[in-house]
Amino acid sequence: LSIREGFSTDDMILILLDQAVKDRREMDRAHSGWESLSPREKQVAAYICTGLTSRQVAAQLVLSPETVKTHARHILRKLQLSSRIELRRLLDGWDLSPWLDGDFCDRKVKPHLQ
Repeated sequence: LSIREGFSTDDMILILLDQAVKDRREMDRAHSGWESLSPREKQVAAYICTGLTSRQVAAQLVLSPETVKTHARHILRKLQLSSRIELRRLLDGWDLSPWLDGDFCDRKVKPHLQ
């Protein structure tokens, strides 16, 4: 890899370690942010990550679209994100199925990578 990328082995190791540390910090931030969400916000976030619009999420959860939009704003603020696309990217690969199935009564349910 180092030869293909044009770096010495030592430099490539440093580059890869730096990226691994950055990735870990981002994942820690994501988990911390997730824990700050209310159960309803987690459920709305899970539905948003499936690509549904506010109207579609509202229909699924029997809420008004404005309530879903409010939850979405709170989610983005708590996770320090600026768009639903960033939310989808941040939670990509997480198992959010308990929140989609409505099986979130146990607040200790945490998403994990699939």
